[in-house]
Amino acid sequence: MRPRHIWSIIALLLLGTLVYFFPPGGLTWKQFFATNPRITNRMRALFLVQSYLVPAVLSFLGIVMYQVMMRVSMRGAMASVVFPFSLIGASCMMCAYRFMSRGVGGVPGYALGLALGYTLVARIYAFRPSQRTFFGKRLPVIVWRGDAAGIRVVQQQLAHKV
Repeated sequence: MRPRHIWSIIALLLLGTLVYFFPPGGLTWKQFFATNPRITNRMRALFLVQSYLVPAVLSFLGIVMYQVMMRVSMRGAMASVVFPFSLIGASCMMCAYRFMSRGVGGVPGYALGLALGYTLVARIYAFRPSQRTFFGKRLPVIVWRGDAAGIRVVQQQLAHKV
């Protein structure tokens, strides 16, 4: 095991500890999985999705939208392009906060979404316009950090703008 992975393992252990000691809904895990004929396994799964997955997805989308907004605006995009990204990002974060306000049970999902969002965005080098259009607007293409050819294209485009 490499030393750089130790912090990721510690973070996952802390997240797992938080899930173990603070299950969603103010119940214990034994009460949650107790056999009650009125509560089906589908209802339990939907409750766990609502408690953990929804805050994770919302915080992930919030971080991605904020970062995309920043990168697009730094390339000189108009306010009509930047504003929807900021609106969607802020809305996602506010909804994630709403799910966390139900109790400590939503915090692990929120933290996981933040971590995944920042990890994904750290791998993005830039956005460049593609030849494909949607309602007359050119769609962006993501240039990943490991894509040497894509990075050269972006650098050439920036050199021609200056």
